[in-house]
Parts: sequence; C-alpha cells; structure tokens
Amino acid sequence: MNRWNRIIPAAFLMYTIAYIDRTNFSIAMPSLQKEFGLDSSSTGMAAGIFFIGYVLFQMPGGYLAQVWSAKRFIFWALLVWGIFATLCGLAQSYEQLLVFRFLLGVGEGGVWPATVVLLSNWFAPEERARANGFWVVCQPIAVIISSPLSGYLIEHYSWRAMFIVQGILPLFFAALWWWAVEDRPEEATWAKEEQSSTARVVTEPVHSSGGRWSFLRYREVWLLVILDLAFACGAYGMLMWLPSTIRSLGLKDNLLIGLLSGFPYVFAVAGSIYNSKQSDRKGERRFHVAIPCIGAGIALICGFIASEHIPALGLFLICLTAAGIYAAIGPMWALMTEIVPKQSAGLSLGLINGAANLGGLAGPYMVGSLHDSSSSFLPGFLFLGGSLITSGLFTLLLKRRSSSADSS
Repeated sequence: MNRWNRIIPAAFLMYTIAYIDRTNFSIAMPSLQKEFGLDSSSTGMAAGIFFIGYVLFQMPGGYLAQVWSAKRFIFWALLVWGIFATLCGLAQSYEQLLVFRFLLGVGEGGVWPATVVLLSNWFAPEERARANGFWVVCQPIAVIISSPLSGYLIEHYSWRAMFIVQGILPLFFAALWWWAVEDRPEEATWAKEEQSSTARVVTEPVHSSGGRWSFLRYREVWLLVILDLAFACGAYGMLMWLPSTIRSLGLKDNLLIGLLSGFPYVFAVAGSIYNSKQSDRKGERRFHVAIPCIGAGIALICGFIASEHIPALGLFLICLTAAGIYAAIGPMWALMTEIVPKQSAGLSLGLINGAANLGGLAGPYMVGSLHDSSSSFLPGFLFLGGSLITSGLFTLLLKRRSSSADSS
C-alpha cells in the first residue's frame, strides 16, 4: 500500500497549498474593495483573472507531464506560483494585483492535468475514482483550514500578511515533493514490491494512429469540455462569493465569516470520499457525477433563497451543495481518464481543465456583474445553480469510448 500512503498524501498536500493560494482571495475581497475602491464587477475580475493565466498552461502542463515528467513539472510550478502568491501581498494598486493574480494562475497552470497524469501512472482504472477522490479532498480541506486562518490573519494583521504568509508555503514544500514522488512505479525504489501489481497501470495499450491531436474530433471530449466548464462556473462562483454573501447577512467579524465559509466544506470531504468509493465499487461513473451535480445546483438555489428568511436552513442547504460538488469530482475525473484517447491524454485533460477554468473566471465575474446591476446576489446564485444542473445533464449524454475509437 506504499503508493496510497505516499503518492496520494504528496499530491494532497501539494494541491492543498495550491488551493489555499488561489482561494484565500475570497476572504480578502471586502478588504481589497475598501483599500482599492473596487465595485463588485472589478472584484470579480480580480478573482477570476487568475484563471486566464491558469488556462494558458493547461495543455502544455498536461503534455509535459505525459512526455517529460509530472514530478519535475510540478516541482518548478511550486516555486513559480509561490513567488507570485507572495507578491499578491505586496501589490500597491489594483493593476498590480491583477498582474500578480494572472501570473499566479500561470504558475499553477498545468498542475491539475499533470497530477491526473501522475495518478493515472500509479493507479489502475478501477482504482481511479478513489485515487482522485482522496486527492481532491484537498480542496475542501484547504477551504476548511484557510478560511478561519485567513480570517484571523486579516482581522489581526492585514490582507497583505495573509497573502505573504500563505504564499511562502509552496516554496518550502517543493523540497518535500522532490523527495516523496516519482513519475512511475518502476522509478521508485520504495515501490519495488508493488511493481508487479501496478504493471497493468503503466502498460495500458496506447493507440497511436491518428496523431496526438486526433482527440479534437471526438464528440465525448467536447461534451467533457462543456460539462466541466459549467461545473467550474458553479463551483468557483460559490467558493469566491460565499464569504461576501455571508457578510451581506449582517456579519462583520472576519474570523466568524471565515469559519462559516469553511463549514460547508466539512460536508464536502464526506461527500467526496463516500461517492468515490461507491463509484469504484459499482464500476459506474455517469450517474455518480450527474446526480450530485444536479442535486448541488438545486440545493444552492434553494439555500440562497432560504438564507434570507431561515439562515440555519440556508447554511444546511449550502452544506449539501458543497457535498454534491465534491462528490462529483472523483468519479468525474475517473470518467475522463477512461474516455479520452490514451495517446493524447495529457493534451485532452489539459484542454478539458483549461476550458473548465474559464468557468472559474466566468462564475465569479457573473455573480459580481449581476449583483452590480440588481443589488442582489440572487440572480448570480441562480446562474451558479443553473450551471451545476447543466453540468449534470451533459454528463448523462456521455458514452463510454469504445476500444475502436482510438484506432479510427
């Protein structure tokens, strides 16, 4: 079980740090609005511009992880994004903040598809929902940890201190990553006893006819692009604007807002682990993605409406939303690795996640823009809920790729 105890924890810690450095912005938004005189649309742009830089390196990152080294690519990414995460705390103007947020996205770009490629090298198809599910638990864990920590740092120091303190974490972690991870079982001296059991992972047949770019003609790849884009709109939009929404209910204490913002993600951890295990146990992917997405979208809309009249019920429904979002991620990425053509897996996954992260820009921006035009968060959260429902419906349109698809 060395690979479960070494590869998964390393990937988990690495992406926990990445997620803290990208999402701590949500807690800082009210302070940034006050210091730089920003309206909701400008704030949403500052939150979302990260994803423009992030998208640019999705396909290169996935490609380099496949043909060069996921380990080495992620090592250098840790150093780059750590520098720009720290510089966000030194921004002296809105324009500088935009530049540093964009370059932070460049630094983190490609890390997600590179990690998916790494896990695919280490875990067989029937294990991947659990592997991806255990790994992506880092996202809600990051929110649970960083929300109160970020609130504390802002409350007692400043938003600048928050960015700087959390920005130096990847610089220290890079050394641990280099020591802990290898690209494949046969490269790891500590995994010798597991190489026979993992041989089927790295010796999956690769069909090379059609070239690396042949994936662009597959219907399923484009369906995955659309569903993941819609999914990211809903997931990141909720994540970025939830603290501001809680503040709009009349709360002022940053630490309390941080704690309440992180609470739904406790449910997310349980949803991710349970649904990933069920998906692997039953060998089913589509409904283990679609049902949580549709349920999350409905719960998000109902939760926002309820929060104005029955705050406790609203918070509970938001908790169910977070559980549904993260329940879908493990099976979703297991499904993707089963569908995309093997010879262009890195490029395919980079395209899908790159398009998805345009949703990371669109979701926060649309909520801010709709709030400016209506003075209410309701239209924005209707958009986010509808995006999650759309993602679930598109999942139901997917078909398993036949073995002949690779050679067509």
